[in-house]
Amino acid sequence: MHDAHTHFAAVIFGVVGLAGATAPAAAVAPAVARLAAAVLSDDAPAAPAAVAELRRAGPEAVPALLAAQAEHPVDAARFRERLDAVCAQHDCAASRLFWYTDLERAKAEARRSGRPVLSLRLLGRLDEEMSCANSRFFRTVLYGNEEVSRLLREGFVLHWSSERPVPKVTIDFGDGRALHGTITGNSIHYVLDPRGRLVDALPGLYGPRAFQRLLEVDRKQALELSPFDDAWFAFVLGEFHRAEMKRIDDALDRDLGQVGGSRQAARDERRRPRSGPTPTAYDAMPLAMSKSSGEIVPLAALSIAGRQQKVAGVDWEKIAGLHGEDWALDARSVAELERKQAARDPDPATRRGAVRRFQRLVGVDTVRNEALFHAVLHAWLGASHFVEDLDRFDARVYADLFLTPRSDPWLGLAAPETFMALEPGEGQ
Repeated sequence: MHDAHTHFAAVIFGVVGLAGATAPAAAVAPAVARLAAAVLSDDAPAAPAAVAELRRAGPEAVPALLAAQAEHPVDAARFRERLDAVCAQHDCAASRLFWYTDLERAKAEARRSGRPVLSLRLLGRLDEEMSCANSRFFRTVLYGNEEVSRLLREGFVLHWSSERPVPKVTIDFGDGRALHGTITGNSIHYVLDPRGRLVDALPGLYGPRAFQRLLEVDRKQALELSPFDDAWFAFVLGEFHRAEMKRIDDALDRDLGQVGGSRQAARDERRRPRSGPTPTAYDAMPLAMSKSSGEIVPLAALSIAGRQQKVAGVDWEKIAGLHGEDWALDARSVAELERKQAARDPDPATRRGAVRRFQRLVGVDTVRNEALFHAVLHAWLGASHFVEDLDRFDARVYADLFLTPRSDPWLGLAAPETFMALEPGEGQ
């Protein structure tokens, strides 16, 4: 969820582990079962080495640990801690997902299994409680959703890496109370084919049903493209993304028709002369409309600023209201959100209200991310004529789409020309 309108929700819904877990019925190899038992032993100093050894077993490590806990239960807190370490994901009891933190190992598993890779880039670490707001919500809203979890577990090889540390903030009320949270930043899921080539990217937070639907489309595309050489892969992938751009615009036009809106005003605004600094390429585009109409991907589609102008004036809350099934949370996610809120609010009615408001924010994020950020990513990939390097593409995403480039160590939070009224060293 983009932090522009979700910081409050991020503070409300702190992340803690789930207590329950059910062991799957799948058989576990004896050697892996013995490692799982060692991981859960009360020998705390030996646990990190046992966890590292069990993680070498790959995704099989998670059902092995669940089975070990079912057979010889240990303290719930110890189980959650060791399970999270084996999964490399905080709150793994809800998702039961195994994540690689080495992309080359994930690619090797993808080649072996023939499954695509889903690679998450986030601020902070997925195995820590206080990662960025998006990833904390992923753990509850997406990864903890029963159907999404099954799709991820059975259909993908999972990987995450940290883009950079997550900025944290503490509000001290001066009376012993303090609020702890994170600020700014965004996360993105990349879909790679079984050979490790970039197929698509899903930016920010989506509702569970929308996330599942998009991943199913991307998974099918990744598997179909996998046998192709790089040249044919890039050609067919470009066609796919240009078709997806049209799908998004057509869907948005239909939605606007239902809520009584129109994109014509934005189109008219874009054609007006501009004053001020030297025009950008986007500003200059209307001066050569005959040329731009012949381009494979319109110039306006290639920047988030251009895309924002194209959908200026859209009432995202109304649009989200048309697609409630896409962002509705399942009973497990709702119960977990209410449980987390109970730590600060003892009133059940107030907790339910907070969860309902949070769900509406997820709905707005879902439609905005698809119509704005994902549309721009489709434009970038639709205009590409070669297989994109994942790291270079990711750097472009954070610089030009999320507007938090790696070159800015302050993530836009501390402009060098701003007087902070701090003593030297306080702002370091």
